[in-house]
Amino acid sequence: MHIEEKLQNLGLTQTESGIYLAALELGESLPKHLAEKAKVKRPTLYKLLPQLFEKGLLSETVIGKRRYLVAEDPEGYVEKKEA
Repeated sequence: MHIEEKLQNLGLTQTESGIYLAALELGESLPKHLAEKAKVKRPTLYKLLPQLFEKGLLSETVIGKRRYLVAEDPEGYVEKKEA
């Protein structure tokens, strides 16, 4: 089973799992770059960010005046879903 399918089986949408996997690949990234890597439009990314933050899959950090997005370890989300 492909990792994207596993994430979807855990309750993520196809778009959410694509954003998360892109964030894992990029590491710390600007929203613009994450949207490009995930092949979604920025408004879609901004719409889904609160859900990904709530699930503990993404976090944000501010460096200077820029807001960066960072993928978190998926273990916390998997444990929460299994509980």
